[in-house]
Amino acid sequence: MYQCATGAVFDKSPSVSKCVYKCTAEGKFVYSLDTKKYYNCVKGSTGLITPTIVTCPAGSIFVVADRDCGFAAAVPKIATVLKKI
Repeated sequence: MYQCATGAVFDKSPSVSKCVYKCTAEGKFVYSLDTKKYYNCVKGSTGLITPTIVTCPAGSIFVVADRDCGFAAAVPKIATVLKKI
């Protein structure tokens, strides 16, 4: 079975047939399937908030507390977890 990231739902309509993240507010949110990515939710000119998956720069991960990318060395708890994987 296909697993979507947290906050995403699988849209099985023939024209989409993939996981679609539903933004509930503007901002940066966790992409639970990859610590190097996050959803950037931005309100467009139509008023709809749309997500874009963004990849952090090389060597960095998405730090939930900062809502931004940071280097693993600066986030000791996450760095420890990543070394175990």
